[in-house]
Amino acid sequence: GAVLQRVFSISFLALFLELMIIRWVPAVVRVISYFSNVMLISSFLGLGAGCLIFRRGGKGLFRFFPAALTAFVLWIVFCSTISFGSPAEELRYHANTASLTNNLVLSTIFLFNAAMFVCLGEGLALSLSRSRTSRAYTADLLGSLAGTALFGIFSFLWFSPIAGFSIAAALYLLLTKRGERQSAAILLVAALLVVHLASGRSPTIWSPYHHITIDPPHAGPSIAASGSPTIYSIRINHDFYFSCGTLQPDSYMTVEEKEAAREYGVKYGVPHRFGAPARSVLILGSGGGMDVEAALLAGAEHVDAVEIDPVILDIGRTFHSGRPYQDARVAPHVMDARAFLRHTDRMYDRIVFGYLDSQGLFSFMSNVRLDGYVYTVESFREAFAHVAPGGALAVSFAAVRQDWLYRRLAHMLQTATGKTPRAFADMRGPGIILLAFKGAEPEMPDQFDSFRRISPEGIESMEVTSDDWPFLYLKEKTIPSDYRVSMAILLVLSILIVLSTRDRSPTNTETISSGVLPGSEVAHFFLLGFGFMLLETKCITEWSLLFGTSWLVTVLGVGGMLIMALAANLSLGATRKLTSTVLYIFLSCSLLAGLLLPVSNFLAEAEAIRYAAAVLTGLLPVFFAGLVFSRSFSTSNNSCAALGANLIGATAGGFAEYMGMIWGLTILGFLVAAAYTGSWIALSLAGNISQPPDSREAADSVVV
Repeated sequence: GAVLQRVFSISFLALFLELMIIRWVPAVVRVISYFSNVMLISSFLGLGAGCLIFRRGGKGLFRFFPAALTAFVLWIVFCSTISFGSPAEELRYHANTASLTNNLVLSTIFLFNAAMFVCLGEGLALSLSRSRTSRAYTADLLGSLAGTALFGIFSFLWFSPIAGFSIAAALYLLLTKRGERQSAAILLVAALLVVHLASGRSPTIWSPYHHITIDPPHAGPSIAASGSPTIYSIRINHDFYFSCGTLQPDSYMTVEEKEAAREYGVKYGVPHRFGAPARSVLILGSGGGMDVEAALLAGAEHVDAVEIDPVILDIGRTFHSGRPYQDARVAPHVMDARAFLRHTDRMYDRIVFGYLDSQGLFSFMSNVRLDGYVYTVESFREAFAHVAPGGALAVSFAAVRQDWLYRRLAHMLQTATGKTPRAFADMRGPGIILLAFKGAEPEMPDQFDSFRRISPEGIESMEVTSDDWPFLYLKEKTIPSDYRVSMAILLVLSILIVLSTRDRSPTNTETISSGVLPGSEVAHFFLLGFGFMLLETKCITEWSLLFGTSWLVTVLGVGGMLIMALAANLSLGATRKLTSTVLYIFLSCSLLAGLLLPVSNFLAEAEAIRYAAAVLTGLLPVFFAGLVFSRSFSTSNNSCAALGANLIGATAGGFAEYMGMIWGLTILGFLVAAAYTGSWIALSLAGNISQPPDSREAADSVVV
């Protein structure tokens, strides 16, 4: 009982802390916003390395966790002062020219994070060794599930890095020895103080997606609703994101703000200046409400305002002095843009894609950005289907004067609508607005205030983004240079970490004479790790397309995979009479179903059918993959070597996700299938494929 409780608690701590760090670090070190899966891989690698260290005799590293955490947060704060870069192949907002700084920052953060989880991994391995492995692993999975659930609730209701790290620190102190608590508490308090200082002086709001600050910092609802309002600057991860304030110049007192309001009125009003007046309007990415107010000022009788981030919507309600969200003609919706388009049957005179430009990835399990599935040909096509005859589809975008991005958006709109879009570029800033009309195109002037009509040349030469290749910010199908260098460095570091902790003592001298498994078994476990990591990534990415790119999809996805792993572990006894070949057949059929029935076929179906598709193509393969690994691990002659190979494979699988930037996301499914096919061949060569394990081995197996 006490041992299982400790397994549960350490697993809970590890999972909760992992999600906390993945959430916090990108808000402090901006470059991590584009590499958040690095934090996942290093956490996973650290836990595995800690288990390997214990299997070599153990070093008592669990007691060093407070020191490792303090060193980690100190390094994160130091890295926050370093400017990061953007390679020529990819657009990243507020970034300078890419340099080796990106690679150095990523590599060092990877190592510091892995070191922290090594301490937790060794503590977990010690507890696992003191109980029957099947029961201990069940407790391990239940702890991970509880950590995921709590973090999901915590992140949605009231995320705070101070509160989150305090929860982790308190749980660690309960797990440590009484004589070591005082020194541990001192280090943990120091770490919390550093986290507090890193938060800065400005009031901070944490949404499920963003770290948000509002400038001026003394701003408040009383000012927004008073007779002397101001224009607020909303910052994401300390960089400008959007402005919030009424578009009516007469509302302001100062000349500067009157002029700013007039310019914003032009910027947000362009989509409503041409064609027949729009009585019904849909705003996708309504943000602080300026798009919404522009539609109301143009005479709209009904406005559906869709915003994925509930906190940003609340900021618009609170700080926008024009109070557009409180207008009876406006219906706010907290929802992903693609999900809303699938749920509504309304037709609109005007559909406006607001300034949705993302500044980070939507999930630590994927390299697709938050707005990745919004800016695709399929998305534009779905939106245009909801445009009423005589209406128009408008795309507003802040492209930071990237001509290739203008041309790509124009080509996408042309491909989706069959219309040559009209483009207006802001001569005062980086904005561009594209318009496609359903029906006769109205006459348009060459210039409207600061917006000048342009004709992007060579748009057909630009690769369009699609649901299979949702990488709007990549100039071409390639892996950016700093991604390639970082992948190589981190993969080498991962291999070195695993090799340095590998057990060199054979566990069965009758079958092996060295400290490693035969090459075929090494390849088998490597490919199992490779395939499973890619399978997880594939599931999260596909579910975001099925149900919307929201934080809830990621949390439910991780939870669903843990439940499948738990189900596989509990099913080992019931499946002990099945050979590994039979399990591979079940796994192959589930993977084949995912290849033959891609989730894109179900986007227009009812929600129940989409859930069934998610289970069939996602969770079912995870279940059978868990069974295959459990069986292989239970019959391994050297569990340490098997675990080391599996960890290296998982790390390689995490980096292999970037292949989707070249060949599209469909390649992930083929890579998963190839990995498991290769693992079956390797297992056959090792001679462990035909016989099921005895009942004792099946009951005591461990899944890692």
